[in-house]
Amino acid sequence: MAAVSGIKLKNWGKYAQLINAGKFHKRLVKHMGKALARSGKVAERAIRKQIQGKKLVKNAALTVAIKGANNPLVDGSELFKAITSKQLAWNKVFAGILREGVWAGKKFNIAKMLHEGRDIPVTKKMRNLFYVLWLASLDAKDGGGRLKGGASGRAAELFAKFQDWKPLRASTVMIRIPARPFVKQAMDDPRLQTSIREGWEGALKRVFSARAK
Repeated sequence: MAAVSGIKLKNWGKYAQLINAGKFHKRLVKHMGKALARSGKVAERAIRKQIQGKKLVKNAALTVAIKGANNPLVDGSELFKAITSKQLAWNKVFAGILREGVWAGKKFNIAKMLHEGRDIPVTKKMRNLFYVLWLASLDAKDGGGRLKGGASGRAAELFAKFQDWKPLRASTVMIRIPARPFVKQAMDDPRLQTSIREGWEGALKRVFSARAK
C-alpha cells in the first residue's frame, strides 16, 4: 500500500495562475500597453516644446522677411497639427510626424527634410525668379512697379513680402536648408527619458504586484 501524505497545499489555483505564462503576458500587454500610450503623448508634448524653444538653427534673413517671423519651423500651425503619436503594438509607440506631401508627382517627407536638412539644387527657373525679383527691387527703389505690372503668382507673392532681392551668384548652385533635429533633441532630453522610464517601471511593478497577490 502506498503511503499517503496528510499535508495539503491550499490555494493551488492561485499558484497555477502565478506560473501561467499566458496570464502573465496578458497582464504585461495590458499595463505596458497603457504605459506606452502615455509615453507617446508625453513625447508629443516634448517635441512641440522643442520647436517652440530657442535651440534650433535660426532662420536666414530672407526667410524671416518672407515668413514675417523668426521662429524656425513655426509657420502657422500646420507642423504642430502634424505632430502625433500612434501605438503600433503593445510594446511599440511612434511619436513624430507621419504626414507626407506630393511634389512634382513624387512623395516626400517634408518633416524629414526639415529635421535632417537638405541641399536643394538651383534650377534655371529658380535663378530666373531671383533675377526677376531683383529687377523689381531696383525698379521699386526708383519709384516704379515693374513686377506689379508684369508678373503674378509666386513672384508677386514673394515680392509683396520682401523688396530687397539680390540675384543668385553664378557660384551658387545649391540652396541649403539647415538641419533642425527637433524630434531627436526632444527625445535626447534626460528629463523626458527619465519620465518615460519611470512610467514603464511603474507598469512592470503593477504587473508583478498583480501576480504576487
